Amino acid sequence: MANLNYSDGMASQIYYAAVLFLLVSLAIYYIPGDVWYSDASNYFWLIGVIAVWRYSWKLLNLGRALLYKHTVYPFIKSQALKNYRDPQALYVLITSYRMDPKMNFRVYQSLVEEAQALNCPVHIVALITDEADLRIFKILQSHIEHKQNIFFHNIFQKGTGKRSAMYDGLKFIKELGPPPKAPVIFMDGDTMVGKDAIKNAYAVLNNDAKLGAVTTNNRALVQDDRSFVREWYRLRMMNRDMYMSSHSLSRKVLVLTGRFSMFKAQVVMSNEFIQSINFDMIDHWRLQKVRMLTGDDKTTWFYTLKAGWDMLYLPDTYVYPIEVLPKRNFFASSISLTQRWSGNMLRNNYRALRLGWKKLNIFPWIAVLDQRISIWTTLSGPLFATAIMVWQSADFFWVYLLWIIVSRFFQSMLLFISCGQFHPVHIMLLFYDQFMGSIVKSFNTFFLDRQRWERHNTGRINDQQKNLGSGVMWVASMVFIFVAIIYVIVNTPSLVLIR
Repeated sequence: MANLNYSDGMASQIYYAAVLFLLVSLAIYYIPGDVWYSDASNYFWLIGVIAVWRYSWKLLNLGRALLYKHTVYPFIKSQALKNYRDPQALYVLITSYRMDPKMNFRVYQSLVEEAQALNCPVHIVALITDEADLRIFKILQSHIEHKQNIFFHNIFQKGTGKRSAMYDGLKFIKELGPPPKAPVIFMDGDTMVGKDAIKNAYAVLNNDAKLGAVTTNNRALVQDDRSFVREWYRLRMMNRDMYMSSHSLSRKVLVLTGRFSMFKAQVVMSNEFIQSINFDMIDHWRLQKVRMLTGDDKTTWFYTLKAGWDMLYLPDTYVYPIEVLPKRNFFASSISLTQRWSGNMLRNNYRALRLGWKKLNIFPWIAVLDQRISIWTTLSGPLFATAIMVWQSADFFWVYLLWIIVSRFFQSMLLFISCGQFHPVHIMLLFYDQFMGSIVKSFNTFFLDRQRWERHNTGRINDQQKNLGSGVMWVASMVFIFVAIIYVIVNTPSLVLIR
């Protein structure tokens, strides 16, 4: 089923490296000679101000991530394992929506194998949609009869979305009466549990009274035969690992992923927390009240943070989400997924900022603020280059191509230092992901009420008046930025690249 091998072979690496070498050679060959003269340096000064800021931020996050991964976290984990005791009970809330039966079996099998290692009752509350799921549980139970600590509780979903299903599951767990410090796992039905993931997560969570939740590293099992698709997912996981590690140095993360996160029962059993899963909303100055339909993991994060709990990321503890593109077309799929992910982030971003840096801690608060600013700074480079090409010379395309390759190679090396993985295609995928992501995020900034799941049609259709207003504001913002860039070019006399 899922391929655990992350290597694409030497032939693939050589092919992508050769393509990059050819692009660099062409860029250098076609760059106009005047670009290298001092009177053309204003362009590099103008774009360099933003670049210095962005790369300084990346270097700062890299340094913090390395400090956390190689010094702080190993000490936390060693102390936690030294004091480890099995929990009184474990509760798992797992959501499946029309999953492939073979996939479902592998997921539950990995969960059961890890749960069997614990010397305590394990209650698996499965939110299911198909009778086939019941047959899977019967097969699994026939293999674990000798181990009487695992109990399956099946709840059929109403078909009204993941949130309502989780709400029913949480109410059921509350009726079971979990002890306050008992671990409660939230996980998706398409995520396999890695070896010792439950033990490591509980060891760290239970050893610190201020910790309310922990989340794990993700290693995507991509169900696609195209190398660049697998690398796109891997690149996203590498970025996630670096930033989650950096933020954990401040004892906060920016999301408690729905793939696999573990909470203390006293955090998730409060009435406010349970109600927020079922019905969560933000107040927006223009769109007024926007109900959050997707983004349940942002809701769990926000209410854990709001209650004053710390959160940590476990970089050496893995779960394996099984990733399938919603469409065969990569570009359509990547835009659709980015639209959902960034929409969740932006809707939560507003209220997270309002909590203030004292609640979030100063560095994560700045990171939340930077999520909004980086949308526009990332767009500025391509728009500036486009303006130069249109206003002065199309030959500047080669200058910008060289800049893309050099700058994204540098970023790839930062991720390599952090995660130890590199593929030549990462260079172009980084640019694509950043530019496409900024376009989608800028769009979502004005369409915060537009939400949709990939697996079902739960969502909200906006009224035409709001759609029109949002669209006009988005187009106006893009035009404003482009006009501002043209103004800078026109009013900088020495910014002449071709004579």
